[in-house]
Amino acid sequence: MLYRRGYVGKVLRVDLSKGSHQVERVEEVVFEKYLGGRGVGAKIYFEEIAPE
Repeated sequence: MLYRRGYVGKVLRVDLSKGSHQVERVEEVVFEKYLGGRGVGAKIYFEEIAPE
Protein backbone atom coordinates (compact mmCIF):
# COMPACT_ATOMS: atom_id res chain seq x y z
CA MET A 1 0.00 0.00 0.00
CA LEU A 2 1.37 3.38 -0.95
CA TYR A 3 1.47 6.17 1.59
CA ARG A 4 -0.57 9.04 0.16
CA ARG A 5 -0.44 12.56 1.50
CA GLY A 6 -1.24 16.08 0.40
CA TYR A 7 -4.12 16.42 -2.04
CA VAL A 8 -4.02 12.87 -3.43
CA GLY A 9 -7.45 11.26 -3.18
CA LYS A 10 -9.24 14.52 -2.50
CA VAL A 11 -11.43 16.84 -4.55
CA LEU A 12 -12.22 20.47 -3.73
CA ARG A 13 -15.90 21.26 -4.28
CA VAL A 14 -16.53 25.01 -4.68
CA ASP A 15 -20.01 26.58 -4.72
CA LEU A 16 -19.61 30.05 -6.19
CA SER A 17 -23.25 31.01 -5.66
CA LYS A 18 -23.01 30.35 -1.91
CA GLY A 19 -19.36 31.34 -1.55
CA SER A 20 -18.52 28.04 0.13
CA HIS A 21 -16.10 25.19 -0.37
CA GLN A 22 -15.41 21.74 1.04
CA VAL A 23 -12.82 19.01 0.61
CA GLU A 24 -14.20 15.59 -0.30
CA ARG A 25 -12.35 12.30 -0.26
CA VAL A 26 -12.52 10.18 -3.39
CA GLU A 27 -11.76 6.47 -3.34
CA GLU A 28 -8.59 5.46 -5.16
CA VAL A 29 -10.53 3.04 -7.36
CA VAL A 30 -12.40 6.01 -8.88
CA PHE A 31 -9.10 7.63 -9.93
CA GLU A 32 -7.91 4.32 -11.38
CA LYS A 33 -11.17 3.72 -13.25
CA TYR A 34 -11.41 7.23 -14.73
CA LEU A 35 -7.70 7.72 -15.50
CA GLY A 36 -6.76 10.56 -13.16
CA GLY A 37 -7.97 14.08 -12.54
CA ARG A 38 -9.51 14.89 -15.92
CA GLY A 39 -11.51 11.69 -16.02
CA VAL A 40 -12.70 12.13 -12.44
CA GLY A 41 -13.67 15.73 -13.22
CA ALA A 42 -15.71 14.55 -16.22
CA LYS A 43 -17.37 11.85 -14.09
CA ILE A 44 -18.37 14.37 -11.41
CA TYR A 45 -19.59 16.83 -14.06
CA PHE A 46 -21.85 14.28 -15.75
CA GLU A 47 -23.23 13.08 -12.40
CA GLU A 48 -23.96 16.60 -11.11
CA ILE A 49 -25.17 18.51 -14.20
CA ALA A 50 -28.67 17.81 -15.47
CA PRO A 51 -28.95 17.42 -19.26
CA GLU A 52 -30.91 20.25 -20.81
